[in-house]
Amino acid sequence: MAWLAGLDQILKQSSGWMTYKRGMEYFRDHRVKTIRFDPDEMTFRALVEGGEPYEVILQTDMDGRLSRVDCTCPAFASVAGHCKHIVAALLQLREEMRLSDFPPKQDPHEKTIREIIGLFQPALPEENHTTAAPLQVEYLLELIPSWNRKTDRWLTLRLKAGPKRLYVVKNIREFLSAFAEGKPLYFTKNFTYDPAVHLPDQKDREMLRFLASLCKSEQMYQQMLHPWDPPAEKNERQLTIPPDQIVALLQHLPTGRFCLENDGDSYTELPIIEGESPVSFSLNREGEEYVLEPEEREKREGPVLLSEDGICFHAGRIYKLNQAQRENILPLYRRIRQLPEEKLYIPAIRMESFSSAVLPALKREGRLTIQRDVSDRMVQHPLRTEIHLDYKRDTDHGERLTARITHIYGEITVDPLMRDGQKKDGIVLLRDAEKEQQVMAVFEEVGFKFNGRELYLNDEAALFRFIHDKMPQLEEMADLYTTPALRDILFEPGRRPVPHVDVDTSTDWLEVRFELPDADPDELEKMLRAMIERKRYYRLQSGAFVSLEPPGVDSFRSLLEEGARRRDFIDGDRLKLPAARALQLEELLEQPAPDIKLGHRFRRLIRNIQDPENLDFSPPASLAPVLRDYQRFGFQWLKTLAHYRFGGILADDMGLGKTLQALTFILSELEEDSDGRAGPALVVSPASLIYNWEKECTRFAPGLKAVVIAGNREERERLLQDLTDVDLLITSYPLLRRDLELYDSHRFRTLILDEAQSFKNQHSRTAQAVRRISSRTRFALSGTPIENSLDELGSIMEVVMPGLFSDRQALRGLPTEEVARRVRPFILRRMKRDVLTELPEKIESIQLSELTTQQKRLYMATLQQLQQETELALKTEGFQKSRMKILAGLTRLRQICCHPSLYLANYTADSGKFAQLLEKLDELLQNRRRVLIFSQFTGMLALIRGELEKRGIPYHYLDGSTPAKERLEMAHRFNSGEKDLFLISLKAGGTGLNLTGADTVILYDLWWNPAVEQQAADRAHRIGQKKTVQVIRLITRGTIEEKIYELQQKKQALFDQVIQPGEQMLTSLSEADLREILNMD
Repeated sequence: MAWLAGLDQILKQSSGWMTYKRGMEYFRDHRVKTIRFDPDEMTFRALVEGGEPYEVILQTDMDGRLSRVDCTCPAFASVAGHCKHIVAALLQLREEMRLSDFPPKQDPHEKTIREIIGLFQPALPEENHTTAAPLQVEYLLELIPSWNRKTDRWLTLRLKAGPKRLYVVKNIREFLSAFAEGKPLYFTKNFTYDPAVHLPDQKDREMLRFLASLCKSEQMYQQMLHPWDPPAEKNERQLTIPPDQIVALLQHLPTGRFCLENDGDSYTELPIIEGESPVSFSLNREGEEYVLEPEEREKREGPVLLSEDGICFHAGRIYKLNQAQRENILPLYRRIRQLPEEKLYIPAIRMESFSSAVLPALKREGRLTIQRDVSDRMVQHPLRTEIHLDYKRDTDHGERLTARITHIYGEITVDPLMRDGQKKDGIVLLRDAEKEQQVMAVFEEVGFKFNGRELYLNDEAALFRFIHDKMPQLEEMADLYTTPALRDILFEPGRRPVPHVDVDTSTDWLEVRFELPDADPDELEKMLRAMIERKRYYRLQSGAFVSLEPPGVDSFRSLLEEGARRRDFIDGDRLKLPAARALQLEELLEQPAPDIKLGHRFRRLIRNIQDPENLDFSPPASLAPVLRDYQRFGFQWLKTLAHYRFGGILADDMGLGKTLQALTFILSELEEDSDGRAGPALVVSPASLIYNWEKECTRFAPGLKAVVIAGNREERERLLQDLTDVDLLITSYPLLRRDLELYDSHRFRTLILDEAQSFKNQHSRTAQAVRRISSRTRFALSGTPIENSLDELGSIMEVVMPGLFSDRQALRGLPTEEVARRVRPFILRRMKRDVLTELPEKIESIQLSELTTQQKRLYMATLQQLQQETELALKTEGFQKSRMKILAGLTRLRQICCHPSLYLANYTADSGKFAQLLEKLDELLQNRRRVLIFSQFTGMLALIRGELEKRGIPYHYLDGSTPAKERLEMAHRFNSGEKDLFLISLKAGGTGLNLTGADTVILYDLWWNPAVEQQAADRAHRIGQKKTVQVIRLITRGTIEEKIYELQQKKQALFDQVIQPGEQMLTSLSEADLREILNMD
């Protein structure tokens, strides 16, 4: 047993060396007569001969550790530690265990069997012969040295408790836990605490509850800081009170039932004093010197800090010190106590500075007695400060600003830069050191130098800073006098350049120019360039300073700073920016800045963009009856932006008719341009949607001459050679990249970019191609303009609204809220739930499946291998280099979840999810539901097809290889009622298709980006749907699929912040994400 390992441990637990020595003598004299072992209670009972026989009880826990000791001798209840009888019994037991197999080994099941039998035996009714007895509690406080440098002592507490006689509480935490939980606790043979019998009074109950809460907090704090460490050794009898709980403890202490011991003194009362210093001082004279000393009645041990926030014990009182008392008065007291004679001698020549700095604080925060012969010499007057400033410029020293400071107290003048001097008649002037320091701090902040004669400043930038920032401060603190030479270089409020903001309608540029009286154009241009370079000032040829700090409007300051990144925006004395940047200044209309002039064209532009219905655009007569109200507003929004040659992103929720709104806009634009001089419109979309656009043109705008640019290279060249009478060109992103040079000679009236997330990477060939198209206006259509990061939104905005962000670096440097504010006028997004009240409900659910036994073995083996490979790759190659390899491993895990045969060609066993799908399909088809099944793995779709064909279930099938025309025909047949099942590749069929004939969507496997899943589900849940749509996600329990779903839910905030709530996104996987998915943390 570990508790009998050595003599040193027995010695350590004894109440003292003499006790241990006497116990050793009892052992050697064979006074331990018998030792019996009770296996039921895991207890040793020993009889030890002293003056009379005493029984010693040694009880162990299930791990063999000593859990309780007891002795019937009188000394045991009054000493801290083992008595000599316990020491002797432990030594005897140690010896017997060394010499024999003692205690005898027990059957490990025997005790458990007896305990279980006891559980099922009916309990005998207890006879209650006990009566309640009051429990008396005594609280023993002590101050012990602290190892924390910020405090002097710690306050500790011990307890005594009992009904009549008070017993030492040998384990305070155990006792407080028993009290809090209402459990009995053995003290000695003569006393066992029983909560049903021993009742403390109200004050003790409150105190014990408070102490129990401290113990619990102590335990929780230890577990949080060191969750894996063994419990730290503590003095079992003693509880250290947390410094921040000292006042609360004192407020709970019952009056007359506690005692504080400190340095041999005992205190039974501890009043709490607030707002008073524990120390006092006297100031007197000895000869020609002044003496500061603690007063006589304080000449005992000084105050001791018990907490960092100023709880202090002194002379039987608890003081709550404020910051000045804690940081100034108490250190002063201690420094003086360390001096010889415990006095501070101050020469008369230093008395003025000392008294000015120290005495006001002593009088305010401490207690100070000044003897009469000292106070008679002290004078005090209000402070008035004069500052004389002069400016000099010469060839030898350049320019210099000099300052002379004079402090005036009544008729006494003080030069703060000169050392103290003794005043006439021994007068001591009490100066206002705090205000003097405030004045001097202003000069120090700017960088004034002192050459022994005067303060001076000879740096131009510092000179401007002093004039612009500091002189207004000094005028509040002192009487300021300036020479004519200085006044000549001071700028005046009327000399600040005033920005004038307007829109140049001839060039569609936002124009910012500056007006400054008496400044010629050349200086205005230099001034503008200085402002663009972020200089704080410009010096006119006369030497005068002109402040170039923009007015206190954050949006205007941001506009100028971003303009600085593009030097081509500077035109003479004017800054020209894309007109779209005007929206950055819309707040100036609501809260006008007097320092900025706004032109009427600028004001009109802002108001029209804020409310597109200010400009009345009528939709084409042929489409007006077709448009819903929200679509009519969308048309109005497109027309308003186009009116100012702006572009934008129509980001309506999927299924709200973005195509129809765009066609209405195109038709309206072409009707206005009846002679065709502005050129045709161009629509670029994914290849799968080009014929869908042609179909929608035929349906909604049959009068438009729309041409699909497709076919082989020769056909495409022929179609693009002659665009006479062509109203609309439709092509795909891949074909645009191949034919880009064929488009260079054409200028289009408008460019519509469908599914604009196709060029979300600004460095891709697709993004470069669409940026190269020449068009009067550009609009993007996308339900998910942000799928992963703000960079994607920036890439789209760079095409449709170039110049909205000066560059990618500027976008990344902006807070998300600022990005949202800036793009808001150029993004229109409505949600189906908000505008289609007649649209049936969409019900989304998750159905969990289990891995089969063989599938689980394969999954766990692959996961373990991937974890090892990932850890190695991250250590050797780093995250970026190994990222694709790790993602490939994640794909293997996802394939195993779907069906292991996607990963292992020779796998012939079952898949839990596949079996669940087939069972669900049987149920759905029997109930005449019409189902879309999406999977990103065409191999998985092939497995589903094979099983459907075995069962004779007809289906439609679509993947990336299905020609665009066939897709539309297949969708039309399905919506007409042909077949009840449609298998679709997630990426190929997730956009552009209208499949309102379905009422159930099954997402067989999860995609990293939930927006892609949302697009797939909205093939069915869109305009034209008459039934409730059920969307079912199949997820395999306890696998990577659950992790992916959790990750999707965590990372949806960016889209909601920038665009509008209601859309989900997933940022690019980070190393932390991968570790979480693979359970590697």
